[in-house]
Amino acid sequence: MDLCGGDAIMTKVVVNFLLGLLVGSVLTLTAVVGFNHAPWDWSPSIALSNLREFVSTPSPAVLAYTALALSVTGLLTFYWRDAVALAGRSLRRASSSGPRPVTHSTEQPLRGQAEVNAVRDELERQLGRLIVLIAGQLENSKDHVASLKDTSAHLASVTNVSELREVVQSLISKNEMNERQTRDLEARLKEAQDQTSTLRQRLIQAEKLASLDPLTSVANRRRFEQFIAAAVNNSHADGTPLCLIMTDIDHFKKVNDTYGHAAGDRVLKGFADLLSQSVRKGDLVARFGGEEFAVVLPQTPMGDAFAIAERIRSIFELHGGSDESLVGEFGRLTASFGVAEIREGEPPSALIQRADQMLYEAKYKGRNRTMIWSSSSG
Repeated sequence: MDLCGGDAIMTKVVVNFLLGLLVGSVLTLTAVVGFNHAPWDWSPSIALSNLREFVSTPSPAVLAYTALALSVTGLLTFYWRDAVALAGRSLRRASSSGPRPVTHSTEQPLRGQAEVNAVRDELERQLGRLIVLIAGQLENSKDHVASLKDTSAHLASVTNVSELREVVQSLISKNEMNERQTRDLEARLKEAQDQTSTLRQRLIQAEKLASLDPLTSVANRRRFEQFIAAAVNNSHADGTPLCLIMTDIDHFKKVNDTYGHAAGDRVLKGFADLLSQSVRKGDLVARFGGEEFAVVLPQTPMGDAFAIAERIRSIFELHGGSDESLVGEFGRLTASFGVAEIREGEPPSALIQRADQMLYEAKYKGRNRTMIWSSSSG
């Protein structure tokens, strides 16, 4: 949820209220120059005389009338309209907010998704509290406006300064109460904004964790599927090349059986780190499942993708990934690679299938090699 728009409206309320006071001043001046005279008795000489009298020795009645005109004009002209606008914006956000639908693979549990949902639920509750707060303030504002209208009607029946003083005192008291309510609303809105900002950061962090593989810290299967779908769409729209590398570690089961699963985890981490260090920032490395990984290379033709796969394969064979001690501990480690380039109009699933087919062909032909899809591949 973004409250920046609400802040802008609150700022506008203050500015508009000041403008209202300015307009009220003009109307008050008009009232002053015609004070104690009916409209049909108004003349320039009377107006000038009253204005001079107001400037030199303003009477309590005139001062009271001035305060009333400024308050009524400022509040009725601007405050109510912007308060309604603020509530309307918040209600529209409430109606449009909610958990975004997420498509994901059912083959792998969504680590961290429970945290994402929990934070989203808290954001929705926070928005609900905010709407209730604003609705209550709007109700108070409507009561205040009704009270001002009653005061204005009562003012017409005032016959002396004493009665006018009572009306003005009542108005001042009501205004003070409304100001306290407004200050309380501003404080609560600020608190809600701070809480929402904190929740937003938690949501970003939770979504990030939910998209990562917990062991290797590269993207998980769910994130891979989202990324490659977007990459394929962009490739078709822009006419740019896109390649996919599928790879896994040769004889990985032997590492687990011989040295244990903790050693196998170290090998997986070292291989994942090597993959991540070998690609650009805009590429994606993901754990596809088990010891199999996927590397999505947007705006990359087949020749460049093949060179990337071969470089990774050579480094892994020599050094065992980013952790050079792996070779000394576990002996020779190798990996096989399959590469495919997007075809015109091809969906992500077909691209994945062709790259995976090339990976298994590399396995079939002896492992520790890179196979690319060509016209003769099928």
